[in-house]
Amino acid sequence: MINILKDILYKSYSYLAFPFFYLGWAIKNSYQPNKTIKEEESKPPKYPKEWSDLFIHSYNNEHEKVLEIIQKEPNSINSVDSLNWTPLHVAVSNKSIEVVTLLLERNIEISIKRYTAFHIAACNGDLNIIEKMITMNRVPNGNILSNDMETSLFLSITNNHFEISEKIMDYYQSSMNSNEFKKMIDQFNVHGVSPLIMSVLRKNLKMIKKLIEEGDADINSFKKDNSTSLHCAAIIDFTEAIEYLLDIGGIELMNSINRYGNSPIHEAAIKGNFKSIQTFINQLKKIIIKNNCSDGDSDKDKLNLLLLEIIDKKDKDGSTPLHLCCNCVNSDNIENNLKSCKVLIEEGGVQVNGIDSGNATALHILACVGEDKSLPLVKYFLSIGSDPTIENKYGWTPIHQAYNNKNIQIYQLLLDHLKLTNSTYKLDIEKKRVFQSSSTSTSSSSSSSSSSSSSSSSSSLLLNKEELKLKGIERLKNVINGIKKGEFKNVIVLSGAGISANAGIPPYRTKDGLLAKNKQFSFSMEILEKHPDVFYQAIRDHFYPIIKASNDNDRDDGISAGIKSTKSHYFINDLNEKYGCLLRNYTQNVDPLQERTGTPTDKIIHAHGSFDQWYCTVCQKQYTDKSDRIWREIGRGGLPFCTEPECRHVIRPNVVFFGEPLSQDFRVNTITDFRKADLLIVMGTSLIVYPFASLVNDVASDVPRLLFNFESTGPFVNTMDLERKEKLKQQQENESGESSNDNDNNELIVEARGNRDIVILGDCDKGVDYFNTLFNSF
Repeated sequence: MINILKDILYKSYSYLAFPFFYLGWAIKNSYQPNKTIKEEESKPPKYPKEWSDLFIHSYNNEHEKVLEIIQKEPNSINSVDSLNWTPLHVAVSNKSIEVVTLLLERNIEISIKRYTAFHIAACNGDLNIIEKMITMNRVPNGNILSNDMETSLFLSITNNHFEISEKIMDYYQSSMNSNEFKKMIDQFNVHGVSPLIMSVLRKNLKMIKKLIEEGDADINSFKKDNSTSLHCAAIIDFTEAIEYLLDIGGIELMNSINRYGNSPIHEAAIKGNFKSIQTFINQLKKIIIKNNCSDGDSDKDKLNLLLLEIIDKKDKDGSTPLHLCCNCVNSDNIENNLKSCKVLIEEGGVQVNGIDSGNATALHILACVGEDKSLPLVKYFLSIGSDPTIENKYGWTPIHQAYNNKNIQIYQLLLDHLKLTNSTYKLDIEKKRVFQSSSTSTSSSSSSSSSSSSSSSSSSLLLNKEELKLKGIERLKNVINGIKKGEFKNVIVLSGAGISANAGIPPYRTKDGLLAKNKQFSFSMEILEKHPDVFYQAIRDHFYPIIKASNDNDRDDGISAGIKSTKSHYFINDLNEKYGCLLRNYTQNVDPLQERTGTPTDKIIHAHGSFDQWYCTVCQKQYTDKSDRIWREIGRGGLPFCTEPECRHVIRPNVVFFGEPLSQDFRVNTITDFRKADLLIVMGTSLIVYPFASLVNDVASDVPRLLFNFESTGPFVNTMDLERKEKLKQQQENESGESSNDNDNNELIVEARGNRDIVILGDCDKGVDYFNTLFNSF
């Protein structure tokens, strides 16, 4: 509970986050259900039990008592609690200004934790403490980051403490060199949000201007989803920021595309933010005129074409902003969608009958949307010349769409329009759609097809297995050529339990896995605290046999000393050792098999922790070099306890339990690494455990992705994969009726997916053999 409370409060940037964190500590350590009357009379402790008098007096701003303690025990001033907080952290969290001043005068360490006391003051909006620390020149380095990679500047901006943000910027600008200052200005958090983007999200135009004009902030900075500050301004309808950012960033910023294939105007259209759309059009006209030095109507057509190239651009799914404005099924204010359409057509010159990549017009989209929302837009489009007889790529008109979606009012309105316009179109309302062949794509390219039945047969999708195979091999050869020629310099590998299966460690979720054999077990503090015997029995059953199997000649490094690294592990090491292109291996595995191949530890991040380290759940004592003793205790059926005489609580492995955040290395490195990545390889993971599973989408949209896995998963799945999975499930039914993920099928499947992906489906090691054979064949 203590970690959860701290994480929630700190992430939410509550003004009182830090004092209330310790309130959570007190609750956790004092609450007992079903108290008797006698127990009710005993009030819970006000402070954490571990706090010394120095901490308590510091929290309560008791200057004289704090002074007395540090005079008697000078070294106690830098003492820390189990959370690595000093008396300064505690004093700042409760705004105990007199004690803060005293501690600073006595030279207390100001950078003892990743988030410092200065971070706390910036987050909580305590201007007095910020000014005091600046005046005394007792301020930590501006690039010290919190656990979520936040600077003190970022935290002050997040909580709209503008005056504090100004003072922090001014102080560091005068005390840092230019490179370090620029680094602080652009430092993003774990979500990729920079101070500039956060200023936009907080609608703080003054801070936006200060960051750019005085801090030279990177106007092209982007979040994890590649959304820039302009995308964010469009989403929240912050027109003043749009105007300012476009003045500086120009058309290049306007054309920036996020992970979803959207430009800023696409995002505004999705939200129905007509004011933002109007601002985009007005500013773009000014920029285009300025860039083209136009001085009259002679260039009007040219300017309109340049404008349309930007505001009528199709997104990744082939939809224009006008189409997105009409997809108003989730709109809270249909009037805004109507105004957005009017601005695009009447101010931007967008064609009312313009089509998306599926040959659908805006009217097709409206015919699919519920008529309770789309009827006013349909009337508007018909009034300005929208043609209800245009057929999309499947041969349907908006009339067919309305009829088949049971939008009766729209259907009748469109029929009446045909009569009024004396149309010669011959309507066959029972006309069946005609699906066109697409050998490498599994998704509809037109939003107008959204009404199609999800039960369409695979034959109607016309996926050609042979074409997918040939395309997959072609892409795989391109990847191999890129590795050979040194074109890929920053390869990231995501690995899971599947690459250790051939080493004798069954994946957790298979019929032979840890979870199946131990129904009561889970990696959770609840199980460890309430049922430590159940927890360690499962650990003993699953992992200890691996150690027991080791012989005297094996290197004993803990959990898996008796088994060998697999071909998949060595493949990852080859990327580093032979080809010098491995940027990082992010692994879900808690075993050290990757390290055994010789892969440097700084190239490996155990996202879910490792059994190499253990620590006490109460006193936090670390056990980094005693895994042999711990495993011997587990192996003989005992429980590992803390060796501190006054503690003696059960210790735990340093692996991520249910509900806990991932490792610090994981959080710090993912943003930077995935922005550099030029090739992503996924091996032996089901991609169902988040946030690890989300990493597959964090590379740029043009980066190739290669999957080695028993079956297709996550974004690599297509319709044929679902059919294969059902067949394999029937083949692999065991006696208890449970399915297995064990690979009993020797056949490898190599295919293309989407416009960049490759899958090698089957046993991971056999997939590596295939890759290496192909690698050496040309």
